[in-house]
Amino acid sequence: MSMTWFLVLPLFAVWTGVGTYWLVDSKRLDGRCLPMSMPFYFIATWQALSYAWIIIHTTLGGMAWFLERKLQRTEESLRSIEDPDTLSRWGEVGRMSSYTELANNSMNGLTPEQIKELPETKADALMLSEDSECSICLNDLEHDDAVRKLTTCGHTFHRSCIDLWLLRRADCPLCKGNVLCAH
Repeated sequence: MSMTWFLVLPLFAVWTGVGTYWLVDSKRLDGRCLPMSMPFYFIATWQALSYAWIIIHTTLGGMAWFLERKLQRTEESLRSIEDPDTLSRWGEVGRMSSYTELANNSMNGLTPEQIKELPETKADALMLSEDSECSICLNDLEHDDAVRKLTTCGHTFHRSCIDLWLLRRADCPLCKGNVLCAH
């Protein structure tokens, strides 16, 4: 596939340009110079189709490059917040199998640096009540779990759960309040 983008496409573009120059030059000098008495409109149509092929493949190559770059940035963000707690709770989240995983999971939330600046603490008896659970994973908050209590609304989540959420959205999953308003 790389050979198509980096070798065939440029060579075809150069060849099409040379053919266009030859066509215009032969038509300008003498219309009878066309090969085998081929009609001019046939050659011009062929040239137009060649330029369309170049434009289509250049566009597809640009889109593929853009998606690949977006996938790499997303994986990089996920890997930067991946730690033993995240691995034990969610597994390996820093590797995506294809572009389709990006379709509805845009990373429009906070940057990993912004997330790491949010206050983090350990769950303790004062924070926990009988019904304390993380609203993301629906597991109880246990003593010594790493948690983040959002300063804007006071909701508490497992750190590994809310960090993954905040990469995608910059608001609380419960009340939809902006996480950065107080900062």
